[in-house]
Amino acid sequence: MCQELISKFSNFELQLAELKFACDDPIEESKKAIALITEFLDQIQIILTTHQFNSLQDELDYFKKEYPKIYEKLHYYKSLKVIEAKKDSFCLDVKQEIEILEAARDSLKIFQDQEILMLSYCNTSSIEEEEKFFLRNYYKWRRVNFLTASNDSYAINSISEIIGKRNATRKLIQQIDERLYKLKNPNQTLMSTLKWTDSKVNLILLIYGLYVSESINNGDVELNQLIEVFEKMFNVDLKNFHSQLNDIKAKKGNQFKYIDSLKNGLDIRLNQ
Repeated sequence: MCQELISKFSNFELQLAELKFACDDPIEESKKAIALITEFLDQIQIILTTHQFNSLQDELDYFKKEYPKIYEKLHYYKSLKVIEAKKDSFCLDVKQEIEILEAARDSLKIFQDQEILMLSYCNTSSIEEEEKFFLRNYYKWRRVNFLTASNDSYAINSISEIIGKRNATRKLIQQIDERLYKLKNPNQTLMSTLKWTDSKVNLILLIYGLYVSESINNGDVELNQLIEVFEKMFNVDLKNFHSQLNDIKAKKGNQFKYIDSLKNGLDIRLNQ
């Protein structure tokens, strides 16, 4: 994978994060984010007109996995701006906010037939077919075979955009569901839809590291409090936390492989 392009995206994400902290108004944030993303997308497309990947597989992986992330940000903020504008214009009470959010969620779930077709092909295609979907030299083939790909060029891939749109839709629906739950259950704790997808041992190491470092409440927190928070946050059962922690302590060798991987990952990202 091309580190130059990935590094540019990492820096771009930091700019978006800074924008979120700088803007209190979600509509204003969306407008500025869309402008920032559009500018960044233009820059990347210029680079892609001449950029040489190390291999065809690297190029395929970029257009399938990395390039869609830019479009995901774009579609996310475009949809968010519409939703927030409707809330700002028509929302007078909780009931109306619920109606607006439920309508927005239903609207987000609607994909065009051509988009569904292309996503379906991408999910079931062979390696040879994937090359036609993602490699730049096949843009004319995509334009002939898919109506949605009419704007494809050497540096513009409509399938990458559709993947990004799908991912943005999933993220927005999740956020809307969380907001709706809170609106409909004002006296209940908001249920998280996040899931811990790594091993429980690694999560235990992370929690215990935060505990012993006194990074939360200057250390004025019980270990069981932290465990409960992470259980709710990531929908994971950690009832065997203490016994597993003891097992980790008893093991010889590199118990901190996961912590080291976090350090190495940060070192690579921050020093690119």
